[in-house]
Amino acid sequence: MDLYRKLYGYRDIERIHRQFIEHDLTGIDIMPFAAHISTINLTMQNIEYETNIVRIGTKDSLDLVKSLKTPDFNRRGIKISPYTETIQQTLFGITGQKVRKEGAISPEGKGYEFYIKPVNVVIMNPPFTDRHKMPEDYRKKLKLLNLRSICGGAVDLWGYFLALAHYFVKDGGKIGAVIPINIARGKFTKNIRELIFSQYQIKYIVKSIKDIGFSEAAGFRDILLVLEKRNPTSNDITKIIFLKKSIRALSLNEAKHIVNIIKDANSDYSDEFVDVNIIRFRDLIKFKENLMPLLSGHIKESRKMIESFEKVILKKGEDKLINITEDMISVGFITDKKGIADLTFITRPFDRRRVSRAFLILENDNNKEVMAKIKNTGITIKVQKSITKPALRTLTGVKTLDITNNHDYFIIDKFDDFDIVFNLSKWQKGRKFSWNWIKNKIPTLSYVVLAEKINPFSPNTSLISVYMENKFVVPHVFWIFKHIRSKDEGKMLCLYLNSIAFFIQYMRRKSEATGEYAHILKEDLILTKVLDFDTLAENKKRVLLELFEKLKDVEFPSILEQLENRFWARVELDKTILKILGFSNKEINEWLPKVYDALVEELKAMKEVR
Repeated sequence: MDLYRKLYGYRDIERIHRQFIEHDLTGIDIMPFAAHISTINLTMQNIEYETNIVRIGTKDSLDLVKSLKTPDFNRRGIKISPYTETIQQTLFGITGQKVRKEGAISPEGKGYEFYIKPVNVVIMNPPFTDRHKMPEDYRKKLKLLNLRSICGGAVDLWGYFLALAHYFVKDGGKIGAVIPINIARGKFTKNIRELIFSQYQIKYIVKSIKDIGFSEAAGFRDILLVLEKRNPTSNDITKIIFLKKSIRALSLNEAKHIVNIIKDANSDYSDEFVDVNIIRFRDLIKFKENLMPLLSGHIKESRKMIESFEKVILKKGEDKLINITEDMISVGFITDKKGIADLTFITRPFDRRRVSRAFLILENDNNKEVMAKIKNTGITIKVQKSITKPALRTLTGVKTLDITNNHDYFIIDKFDDFDIVFNLSKWQKGRKFSWNWIKNKIPTLSYVVLAEKINPFSPNTSLISVYMENKFVVPHVFWIFKHIRSKDEGKMLCLYLNSIAFFIQYMRRKSEATGEYAHILKEDLILTKVLDFDTLAENKKRVLLELFEKLKDVEFPSILEQLENRFWARVELDKTILKILGFSNKEINEWLPKVYDALVEELKAMKEVR
């Protein structure tokens, strides 16, 4: 209506109001209340002209999928009948519970039937519901919708709605959606990314760097995605926008100003409200497996600095680095069954924050047995050391590269006090527990592991990788490096994984879905590079091993403190790795301070996101 008034003033305003409300705008929502409020909102856009006819319906729009694939959808359209309530009767005909409420709605309640045909524009904020948290009958329903070929069977509910929008919109039409940022990466969203990259021009990706999401009270980071339905060409332009002011603080005029900036920008642009980065499709498609390097970061200058540094690292280390492959890594022991960690892990309390979620807390150990206290009780239990393995349950509070003398324990067989522990644990009573199952589920062990999940600006996070002289057990929040053939290789890899050379790869490909925490999954890791020990010169290996012996017991402060205060061990580690990759002393002295400052800025900016 604003656009019409700008073009034509108030001429035929009643006719245009009716045209918009009764013919052009259509809405569907599963919640009757939301649909009813929308009808009132639309009709009240011009209170001088009464209309009771709107194209708003209450329905699970996924129920329309089968109809969208019929010739009738294009020719006649799908009929949305007036609103009805279906009452489930009891066996004896007594009125029971309302089980189905759907149909067209008007401000007065029951609406007028209307038809839906292919549309020019779909705008939506689909449900983000985790597929695992949906009722079983709804998961079965999704399997029958025949959308899995488009969105895959493992995507969460929003992916099905994006596939639905694909059927709704005409060729040349547009989709605008609030979508979880994880559409940018990972195997679960691979199918929907394939669809977008093959059949759409990605016109805009908008990320807020002050808010975790555009949805109110969002718990997971999301983005705005605008697509045009047509085959992309190599010169197509995508505008990636970083919104620098909180959406909660934007005025309407500021929002309109930002819209105009975004539409008019023909090259990279920056002001107090936005950063606009422009990328052509031929370059964008290189990031199809993981778009996060294009979407990560909060401050333009630091983002560019980190991106440039990574390019130099990969170029310099071309003959010394190899891609991580799927067969090189595996996830740690799966502890997704509630209570399984209670029965198997004993946590060493060298930092009080390590035991906030622990159940068995180490009191003492010797050559024969391990003694542990059951949390929130006065009970101490004993476990024969012969039925334990060295372990690391959590990286919280770990400050040294080498944890050989400071590790946790993992129990692999029944012990005398097991029944006491079992009865007090969170393990669901009545559910079978088998020590043979535990033994069989322990993955291939390694001397070195990498954290799958960290809080990079937490004072409790000092390292992202640790080493142990004995191969050790970790839960599934760690990655195990199966290709490591010796302790020496484990030591060298541990140094590299904690160095600036790998840390920036980690940070640029991590998931940002859960706010403060950074996750790096297998699909992300295989896009990173590590040292190739088969081609690394022997004299360089000696340098690394000598450095490990020097640094292995040094207590590192938090990652943020290391970078901000130029912690000596951090600097020595990074300089050594960069020299091995081929940097000169002059290049190191030029790059490192700038990159440290850029990372500090980024980590502090991440902390401010709400």
